[in-house]
Amino acid sequence: MAVEKRKRVGGEEKANKKIARDDESRILLLEERILQSGDHLKDIEELQKLLPSTLAAISLCRVFCRLISNDRLIKRSPDDEEFKWLNTQLQTYVKTLSQWLSGPDQTAAVTLLMRIVCAETSQPGKRSDHAWRTKTFHALLSALLTTPSASNARIDFAEKYVDKYTDVQFYTFLAIPALPKIPPTHAIELLTSTPSPSNPSRPPTWFGSTPNPNNKTHHPKNLTKIAQAAWLSIFRSNPPVQTHKSILKSTPTHLLPWFSSRPELLSDFLTTTFSTGGSAALLALQSIYTLITTHNLDYPDLYTHLYSLLDEGVLHSKHRGQFLTFLEKVMMSTHLPVGIVASFAKRLGRLALMAPPGAAVWIVPFVYNLIKKHPRLGFLLHRARHAAHLIWQGEGFREDPFLPEERDVMKTRAIESSLWELWALRAHWHPNVATLVSVLGQQFTKQEFRVGDFGGVGYQSLVEGELAREVRREVAVEGVIPKRIVTAEEGGGLNELGGLLKEAMEVI
Repeated sequence: MAVEKRKRVGGEEKANKKIARDDESRILLLEERILQSGDHLKDIEELQKLLPSTLAAISLCRVFCRLISNDRLIKRSPDDEEFKWLNTQLQTYVKTLSQWLSGPDQTAAVTLLMRIVCAETSQPGKRSDHAWRTKTFHALLSALLTTPSASNARIDFAEKYVDKYTDVQFYTFLAIPALPKIPPTHAIELLTSTPSPSNPSRPPTWFGSTPNPNNKTHHPKNLTKIAQAAWLSIFRSNPPVQTHKSILKSTPTHLLPWFSSRPELLSDFLTTTFSTGGSAALLALQSIYTLITTHNLDYPDLYTHLYSLLDEGVLHSKHRGQFLTFLEKVMMSTHLPVGIVASFAKRLGRLALMAPPGAAVWIVPFVYNLIKKHPRLGFLLHRARHAAHLIWQGEGFREDPFLPEERDVMKTRAIESSLWELWALRAHWHPNVATLVSVLGQQFTKQEFRVGDFGGVGYQSLVEGELAREVRREVAVEGVIPKRIVTAEEGGGLNELGGLLKEAMEVI
């Protein structure tokens, strides 16, 4: 009987390693032959076939960089066949690496393509500017902005190149308006990863060739204009709601510095957003306030639009803290007409009746500060005969002259009314709210509240505060804990609650 030979363990793995070593040797050999002699340019096609290999991509990058630096990719005549062939090979290489941006090798693809960009843009004179605008850099930027899964590559590109090099930043801004059909979300992701205007004293740095000192193309003023054009092109593209909100969130840190020389270009976008209302308007508040206080933006409808945002929704919004902080800034001016201040105080008082406790504990000290800043409004709390008296007599809201549906903040007749709503909060179910209201019935001798301390109050913090409170003595409880919930103590049938549940189940 013949003895069967035992199969070698790991034989297939060893064979694969040998093939890989053979491929690596072949790649390096092909690269060496191309670099040593122009007679072996056809070997570029062989390297292109091995492009799934990162080593092949690196070798081709070195080959093309050498060819570019040796002026082999310059068209010398209309019938220059060598140029046409090499240019086709380069475009194939760039296209292949652009496809890598959707895979795990996207960082390597950006690095290799930017080496090609460096070689192309290091050429003298107008050839450098032409390369930035039309060649590999343009193709790379187009791929970065149109590939949905290239988020990491976009951030990596911004941090390694746009952040460090003046020319990369300039031509990135320049290309965004010119690229067709790029998703606004991707452009914003790239632009918000780009730093704001740097210190003017910081010397420029160049990724490609150093421009002529007399060339003012990359002057900071020109860079600012190009950046403004890039952002404005995104505004005009009608971005989706979530993208719109992303722009508004980044406005104070990324947009305002670029538009500091011409804030009117940004004011149209912000004021239009603010006028539409909703959560987007809340996000636009801080930027509008900066334009008003820093750049002297004239916005006469500010308080009318701000008043229109005061509804139940804003008190439940996740942007409530930001809105309340802004409201405190703009309402504490002693130059405001008393009618405007009275309208805001009255609207907030009415909302306090329906607000969650976290918002109610903010409204009370805010109104206290308003009246302390504007003592002439004290009569709203101490009117001899006001709607609060009529409420307790059961005569309802009809005697309150306040017009809650009026949009004009000067025509609400709040100054003819009173803040009976805050008086009613003395019976609020939460003790913190009821305790705070008591300060409105005392002399206004206390210092103004730090309203910002109340902005973060929510159900979670209120519950945590109650649970953390030390109980000095046990709470007296009277009653007997039942042994059964839905069945009777005797007879085994259903009790009253069980009968109700049975009827409900039958209806369902």
